[in-house]
Amino acid sequence: MCDKNSNLNKAILTQVQEFATNNVTFSVHDVTVELRKKANAGNLNLPEFEDNNGQYKYNIPHASVKTSFLDLLSDGIFTEIGLQLNRTYNQVYFEYNAVPVTPSSQPVVTAYTQTGPNPNYQATNPQPYKTTSCIPSSLYGNSTQKAPPTKLDRKSVEDKVSNYLDSHTGLQVSIEQIRAGIKCNGWTCAEILDIVKAQYPANKFTGNYPSKEMVNA
Repeated sequence: MCDKNSNLNKAILTQVQEFATNNVTFSVHDVTVELRKKANAGNLNLPEFEDNNGQYKYNIPHASVKTSFLDLLSDGIFTEIGLQLNRTYNQVYFEYNAVPVTPSSQPVVTAYTQTGPNPNYQATNPQPYKTTSCIPSSLYGNSTQKAPPTKLDRKSVEDKVSNYLDSHTGLQVSIEQIRAGIKCNGWTCAEILDIVKAQYPANKFTGNYPSKEMVNA
């Protein structure tokens, strides 16, 4: 079970509440971007991600945010604080819409949508159930919603990025062009940018939109 009182988890919960208040549909990457902006603007303190040697004061990996976000979701913490997260797949990544609900005072069994037997089933009083929030990939088997394409592992994507940039030596290409060129299902521009930063640490990036970042191959 995740620690909802950790600095990162509290920051994620606060950011999702902000999205809910403003009725903003968001991805996990959007959460990462907002945390990075606020931390590096001095409006958020995440000492575990301080980077004294980097371009920015805080280096908040998207992978860390994603892992914490999914842990909060699977542990039902969003429901505990009065939010129901509805999830849709846009053929590239999942998007969420946070809807205010009555906070739960009891442990939450699941934060996902599924149709099936009640996990709290009592033999003397069987109750069918149907929830209306998010569907994890592990529950797609009997669902009418199609599972997303299998996402390539990071090592394969790193090799594709390296080969693409090698074939464009001497040229300047955008992250969006790299993503389109390597055709990697499920990988966002932000994730590919993280790989490029590791392979080309000397390249200067603006810190704005990942898709528009340019790389000197």
